[in-house]
Amino acid sequence: MPPEIHPADPRLRRTLAIVMALAVLAAIAVTLAFRHWIGATADLLSTERLIALLRQLIGALMMMSAACVLMLALHALRSAAGIDRERRWPLAASRTLRDVPVRRDAAARRIARAARAGALLLTLLAGAAAVLAWRLLGLPWPA
Repeated sequence: MPPEIHPADPRLRRTLAIVMALAVLAAIAVTLAFRHWIGATADLLSTERLIALLRQLIGALMMMSAACVLMLALHALRSAAGIDRERRWPLAASRTLRDVPVRRDAAARRIARAARAGALLLTLLAGAAAVLAWRLLGLPWPA
């Protein structure tokens, strides 16, 4: 008997291609804008003040990155809970980029455990990034 296949969603593929193209264009635009800004700002500020400003900027961006990684960890936890509930991976309502063989019972539970382990690792990384960002921002430690 051939394995059960969860079919790919062609609309998701198109949407992903469009989103990725827009993200690349946005990254290029932000990079060019930053290069222009840093060139103009470097002429106006002293080296010490420029370093302090860049530390604050990097700290704020790291804090935002930590929040994104934490959201990814929460998504992994929710997915693991769904896998345990349905005893199936991928979940019945999920949309996939390619055809995926369906895994059930013990195989699905292994995937749920791996998702939980990944969520733990992502949470630790998000915490480390937040601590580093806190230090870069020069904020006082909570008492």
